[in-house]
Amino acid sequence: MRTAHAARCLCCGYRTLSVPEALELCQVCWWQDDGQDDRDADVIRRTVNGNLSLSDGRRNYKHYQAADPRFVAHVRTPRLEEL
Repeated sequence: MRTAHAARCLCCGYRTLSVPEALELCQVCWWQDDGQDDRDADVIRRTVNGNLSLSDGRRNYKHYQAADPRFVAHVRTPRLEEL
């Protein structure tokens, strides 16, 4: 039995995270939740997500189904309970 996730990934929007802002890696888009949100979405923090801002990750997800094209091989499709 899978644990239900309570928090949505701010990059792809699916409920893949157990706790917000806990540096958890989203398995659907491969964005690491470092606490960045809409208020600073255009900032490149150069931390766990490298050279990506949240806005960049969101654009990439729409096009590649991954926060960055180099992560395409690592991501998976969202499960029904994550919608």
